[in-house]
Amino acid sequence: YDALGRISSTATTMDSTTTLATVSVAYEAATGRVASKTWPTGYAAGYQYTANGYLKKITGNIPAGTTATQASYEVLAMDGSAQVDTMQATPSTWRLLIEAGWRGHAGFKALCGGEPLTAELADELLQRTGQLWNMYGPTETTVWSSCHRVERSGSPIPIGRPIANTTLHVLDGNRKPVPIGVVGELYIGGAGVARGYLNRPELTDACFVPDELHPDAGAGTRLYRTGDLARW
Repeated sequence: YDALGRISSTATTMDSTTTLATVSVAYEAATGRVASKTWPTGYAAGYQYTANGYLKKITGNIPAGTTATQASYEVLAMDGSAQVDTMQATPSTWRLLIEAGWRGHAGFKALCGGEPLTAELADELLQRTGQLWNMYGPTETTVWSSCHRVERSGSPIPIGRPIANTTLHVLDGNRKPVPIGVVGELYIGGAGVARGYLNRPELTDACFVPDELHPDAGAGTRLYRTGDLARW
């Protein structure tokens, strides 16, 4: 709980030195992701933001302690008869499913995130699904920050537009916006930006910087430096 009695949550992420860091995320940021209407078509408010609750909502009744990979193999019947219509997984997991013979079905919605989505894999998934979405976002901004519906394979595959209550900025070394087509560092702002790394003030100050692009946003508003290079 925070100073105002609101529930907070923590998530573990990896920083650039490959040491574990815990991110403090406000309750409002997590629930804001649930209510966002710019998520892939067909999502309804009410997903629980817990591993077991999320698996249950997506795949049906999964025994407690079942891993996402186990659920993928056990619930996604290879012939598509399991009545599962939506699943998020990393590209690595999607490749494992395809190699195992998963065929999907026309009503299936595949969400792909956590690793770069290649054109090769996108082509394979488009042949097995009705919708394919490329999801982007780090733990520090409550996981999903943008999404892009992939309708044909091609390289590179965009990360798409920001979801509700989120902003994306491509900035130069002075944190000024770069022109269209020019590569810069991607910064993320909005309701999903975490408070910082738990008990790591120096890392927090380095990665969560003041939002000087929106002076009217209020004191303490910050952007997260992703370290990823991007261009419009």
